[in-house]
Amino acid sequence: MTFHQKLFVFAAIAASSLLASINAQAAQIQQCENMSRPIGYLTVEANILSGNCPTRKSIRYRTPEENLTIIKPQELPSLSEPWVVISANDSLGANANYRIAAARDGIVACAIPGTYRPAGYFSLPAGRVGGCGNSGGSVDNALTHYKIVITDIVKSAGTPASIKVTLNPKNPERTLNYVIRVSADLNGTRTTVSKQGLTGSGSYTLNTLAPSLVPLAQQNAYFTFETEVFALGTSLTKSLNMAYGLELLGQ
Repeated sequence: MTFHQKLFVFAAIAASSLLASINAQAAQIQQCENMSRPIGYLTVEANILSGNCPTRKSIRYRTPEENLTIIKPQELPSLSEPWVVISANDSLGANANYRIAAARDGIVACAIPGTYRPAGYFSLPAGRVGGCGNSGGSVDNALTHYKIVITDIVKSAGTPASIKVTLNPKNPERTLNYVIRVSADLNGTRTTVSKQGLTGSGSYTLNTLAPSLVPLAQQNAYFTFETEVFALGTSLTKSLNMAYGLELLGQ
C-alpha cells in the first residue's frame, strides 16, 4: 500500500470515528410525525416542516441528558431510568417547554401531572417554586423526591464486608419490609438464598444472610445482592449490589 493510500484509509477511519462520536453525543433522531417515538427518546421539537413526510411535518427527539429542554414531560415515565422536570415554562401555551434532570435523592422537581413520582422514590410537598410556573394547577407546584432505599456494600480490609440497607426515615409509609436475595455464581452455576421479612435499616454480612453460601465465597464466587422493598405486599423498588466472595470475607 502506497503512502497516499495509507493516508486515505487513515483519513476515512478518522472521519468515520469522528462521525460516530458526534452521533453518539448528539443522540438525536428526526422523523415523520406519523411514526412512533423511538424507545428511550424524548420529544424536543414538533411541527417541523418536512416535505418528504406524509403530513409534511416531522418531530425531533433526543435521549435524556441533564438540563435538556423537552415539550412533552408525560413521556418521562417511559424511560428506563427516572428523570424529573426541574423548571417549566408552561405559560407559553402551545410553546410550553420543560427542563429535566436525572432523579436523585432529595431533588426538588416540578409537580407535572403524569410525572409526579419517579420509580423507586416517594414524594413530599415542596411548596411553590417560581421556576415551576403553573405546574400542578394548585398553590403547591413542586415536590421533593426521596429514594425509598439506599443500599451499599461496605468493605473493610481484614473484616467481613456487609450490605448496608438504609430506609429513608422521611418516608411516611410505616409498613415497609424487604427481602434480600443473595446469588452466587461459580463455574456457570447460580445458587440463590433469600432472607425475608426484614424491617428497618440494617447491615448484614454474608454469614448472616446466607451462611450456606460462605463456602462459595471462599472460592471467590461472584455475588449479587438484590434488595426488594414492599409495602403491604406491593413491591416498591429493587436495588442491586455486586461483589466477589473474597471481598465479602474481608480477604
